[in-house]
Amino acid sequence: SLPRELGNHPDTGKPILAGLGRFGPYLLTDGKYTTLRNDDVLTIGINRAVAVLAEAKAPAKAAEPIRTIGKHPENNADLQIFEGKYGPYIKFGKVNASLPRDADVNTFSLEEAIALIEKKSATPGGKKKSAPKKKAAPKAEKAVPKAEKPAAKAAKPKAKKA
Repeated sequence: SLPRELGNHPDTGKPILAGLGRFGPYLLTDGKYTTLRNDDVLTIGINRAVAVLAEAKAPAKAAEPIRTIGKHPENNADLQIFEGKYGPYIKFGKVNASLPRDADVNTFSLEEAIALIEKKSATPGGKKKSAPKKKAAPKAEKAVPKAEKPAAKAAKPKAKKA
């Protein structure tokens, strides 16, 4: 019956379970699920399960800097160069400034980086504020009463059907 216990993990000592779930076959150990892609839940052994768990994708790590340029003179925070989706950029606190296309990552100086960061932090960027909502048009004052309407005519009686 599933889920079935394969044995204890050699490193952690926690049990390894193999089961069939909503999204297909899986391995469970220490509260972490791993998808079984090419193995059968009913025939997988402890050795193969440990190998599959070891191959499981590790969580994504934060980007590592290509190079640390130096410390900012005002607050001694690091100025670092990272490789991004749209090319290299300098990171200083929460401010990211793209390097010019002709700039070389290995020879970019601290002074050039400080100038880029100051230029980027001086320009208002980021989230744009939405346009202010228009105020409602002022209500028109009560119109001057027109001549009174004549009384409604009396309703005609309906014709009888023969």
